Amino acid sequence: MAANIIVTDIAAEYICILLGAAKLHGFETSRKVKICPLEAPESGEPYVVVYCLKSKVADDIHDTLASLEKSWQSNKDYPNAVYLVLSGTSDEELYAGEREAIESWNASHSEDGGVCKYLRRNRSILYKYGQHLDFIMLLNGHDGAGGENSVALYKDTLPDDGTGCFDASTDVEYFKGHLEFDRLVILDEDNVSGAAFFVKANSVYNRSDRDIDIIQPAIVPPDIDARTSDGSDTFYGSFTMASHDMGSKMTAFREVFFPSATFFGKGIIRPTKYNELLLGYNPETYTTEEGTRLPRDILSHDIIESSIMTCVKDSTLEIIEGFPGTCLEWHLRQSRWDRGDLILSKYLFAWSYGLPANFCSRFSKSSCIPFYRSFASRSTVHTGTFNARVIVIRPLVVLATLLYTNLGGNTMFLVVLGIYNLEILLIPFLVKLATTTSFYAVVLLTIHDVYIGAIDIYYGTARTIRALVSIACGVGGWSPFGDEGHSPLITMMQYSRCVLVELVVALCAAVWCIRESFDEQGEFQETYLGLIISLSFVLWHPIYVFATAHKL
Repeated sequence: MAANIIVTDIAAEYICILLGAAKLHGFETSRKVKICPLEAPESGEPYVVVYCLKSKVADDIHDTLASLEKSWQSNKDYPNAVYLVLSGTSDEELYAGEREAIESWNASHSEDGGVCKYLRRNRSILYKYGQHLDFIMLLNGHDGAGGENSVALYKDTLPDDGTGCFDASTDVEYFKGHLEFDRLVILDEDNVSGAAFFVKANSVYNRSDRDIDIIQPAIVPPDIDARTSDGSDTFYGSFTMASHDMGSKMTAFREVFFPSATFFGKGIIRPTKYNELLLGYNPETYTTEEGTRLPRDILSHDIIESSIMTCVKDSTLEIIEGFPGTCLEWHLRQSRWDRGDLILSKYLFAWSYGLPANFCSRFSKSSCIPFYRSFASRSTVHTGTFNARVIVIRPLVVLATLLYTNLGGNTMFLVVLGIYNLEILLIPFLVKLATTTSFYAVVLLTIHDVYIGAIDIYYGTARTIRALVSIACGVGGWSPFGDEGHSPLITMMQYSRCVLVELVVALCAAVWCIRESFDEQGEFQETYLGLIISLSFVLWHPIYVFATAHKL
């Protein structure tokens, strides 16, 4: 448990990356890896490829099926893979469209052996409840329809009509109680599995010296022709993908000392291990050990899963995924992530980073201590907790800035700002320089990251406040982000609408600071100069959104 706490420090994490890079470059001999030949497709284990979908518009199902078809075409010769669209759609019109689209897809691909199964989930999605948890319970034999084999895993209620967790008219019986499906490939609607995906996955399982619970494939961007709806790319998207590539290199160095990889929520997960390690599920009584396992509101959170379960990353396996092409898409995704990370932090860092979330959710030791006992006894060393730290650091920087401005130079501001610059900017920059060959790429990305980091001190604080309010009130759902496909002007207008309150507050604060900066003689005083400059960057940020939404 101590190791988990130590590596929550950002500077310590990057020092580990630097040492790992040195080790990989010959300071010590690398470990021998057992090599296994690739299996023939017909000898492979069964997989279920689960596309999680919650439609917002009618085209979402068609986009999902387009991704599914690419995955199927790339692995057509593997006979033991079942493809499934797992829907959380509550709108009846969208549901009818999904069924019709899937039936049409099956009809057009029947001669080639293409079959897509369909399950419709009847629950509302509150907090961080993942759809694949319900699917795992269905494989256990539980469909939520009631009776002696019924178990309640969620705080939200089932439909009043008694239909259970899944719509009975979908493929419930095909999966119910089929525990032989012990390898689930969890994908989002825009993900595509790479070529020979299942054959390579079988090889990873066979050559490993330990029992693998999760395989995290490499996340790669699509070809440029498939990145956006009109076949081009954006400036912001290029920054995002370059940053991801840099992060992948850092991860490889970090894993020299911390072999437990980060799970990004897209990969291969074993239901039997999920039952054993996270749920404490008893197949004889159809019950879970929630009191001594994991609380319900953080089940199916990828950081928790890869902290408890053995997760390995394998770069030979690939999942193609689109990255946010505009700052608007990034903001929508980050708002969802921040809320999930707050829910997570109240358990992982109950007496430090998680205190605000604990206070808002009526914190009690009775729920936290059993979790810590369970977590400490099984956890591996995990470092992918950056968001859980930053959601608290940003408000602290804002608070210190206000104290410094209003108290005439409080030293707390200098201390907190120094920690922020050291942790978030300086040490990562130096480590990236030491471990990469392209100085220009590092400098360009650092300039972009510094700007976004500075702006996000304010906007990120607002997201944290919004998330805390939603946790305290117990309201809100999860809205997936996607390629918005708008012109730069519309993108800027929609972003401005999302952060309208933040812009108004920043404008009022800037006007007040400017007015207070002039004394009775009309002379400008520099007391609020730093705050005025910071607020001007905040107010001009929609222009940055507009500029970076243009195509390359």
